Amino acid sequence: MGNPNLEAALNAMAQIETVLLSEKRNNLQDHVDKFVTQLVNQLIFLNNSNHPDIVSCYRLNFALLMKLYNYPELSCKVSEGVIKDVIHQLISLLTEKKLEMYDTTEMFVKVVNCLVLRILERSEHTASTCALLKLLYETVNNDSLLPLYQELVMKCIWRVLKRIPEWDEVEELDYDRILPDVHTFLKVSTDHFVRFSVIYLLFLFD
Repeated sequence: MGNPNLEAALNAMAQIETVLLSEKRNNLQDHVDKFVTQLVNQLIFLNNSNHPDIVSCYRLNFALLMKLYNYPELSCKVSEGVIKDVIHQLISLLTEKKLEMYDTTEMFVKVVNCLVLRILERSEHTASTCALLKLLYETVNNDSLLPLYQELVMKCIWRVLKRIPEWDEVEELDYDRILPDVHTFLKVSTDHFVRFSVIYLLFLFD
């Protein structure tokens, strides 16, 4: 799927889609990280491609991620690092306006927004929270990222903040994993509003 040959990538994604929609999808449980990483690599390639079938590739890529996250037995297997990578690529698509050159821009933007929310909601919640905190940390003094990038990461974090009490009732969050990421960010951030938001996160864990 991460093949720069888009025809081969489309065929591979179509085959994976067939598996996802069948009872054989459970065979993917030990390979979910590799599967999502290949989709991330495909997005990186698409962002720099002018191939005439690029819209089809974006559409199928997004559809596969959506379908993967329909199945909790698969989505909970995605690791923190891979969650971080896929959210980074999706937010970058929004901030760098990569989708604006296509006729389906409005639809793609809605899909990407929905996809980010679905990933946050249906991933293992400690992993998704840590992934966001690491993305936020990487925005500090990073001129290569547009201000909108941090704004969108913060919107994701506020979404998480609203859901933490509910999540904690059904799934015990691993504070030993989350709190070091909070403290690491607070050591370097000078943005008062962002610091307030992250400090509020600390109070939720108290």
